[in-house]
Amino acid sequence: MHCTTLIDGYNIIFTCGLYGKHATAESLAQARRRLLTEISERFGAQAKGVTVVFDAQRAPSAGAGQSQTEAGVNVFYSIQHANADQLIDELIRAHPEPQRLTVVSSDHWIQNAARRRRAKFMDSDCWYFGDSSPLGADKKTQESSGKPNEPYDSLLSETEKKKLTLWAEQLKDDLQEDPKSEPGPAIPNELTPEDGQPFPQDYLDELQRQLRIHPDNRFD
Repeated sequence: MHCTTLIDGYNIIFTCGLYGKHATAESLAQARRRLLTEISERFGAQAKGVTVVFDAQRAPSAGAGQSQTEAGVNVFYSIQHANADQLIDELIRAHPEPQRLTVVSSDHWIQNAARRRRAKFMDSDCWYFGDSSPLGADKKTQESSGKPNEPYDSLLSETEKKKLTLWAEQLKDDLQEDPKSEPGPAIPNELTPEDGQPFPQDYLDELQRQLRIHPDNRFD
């Protein structure tokens, strides 16, 4: 298998609510068709580089095997595996260039499988609604984009961003005056919380939560 995007099909369907109000066999079949059609329209001629994996104890149509092409998209059903997670892990490990692969799933087990092979990964809702870049991208790619690492920058308010900018500027000035010293930056009183912390506690708590979820994302 040499695809560029590997998708956990039912994870997107359930995360993004594509199955309607009730998850029945028919609504799930409709959701599968909808997802594959949208992928085909979104990728166009590049849809052949997309693989979607669905949980299944048997293929949805008689005579169909574990893999087939639907709406121009490669589709795998986990009929020879305990579940879709195992099949996705197998496909990631078998990929000849995992660094060029993006895995789409909000399942942390699958994200960890992608991380082990240095593949990029995205949460299902972020990929489907198009509001985030891949997680797990290498550091050089993130730096060359000129954008702060997500999700940390998105947590900052305008006041906090101003505060961080002032902190960085003061630190830069102090180091230029005496490169051997590491003085603490002076933050204006009106930007400093009463407890003396440069950021509110809920922001620090969120950073700690994100680091637990994505342990490979560290500040150097």
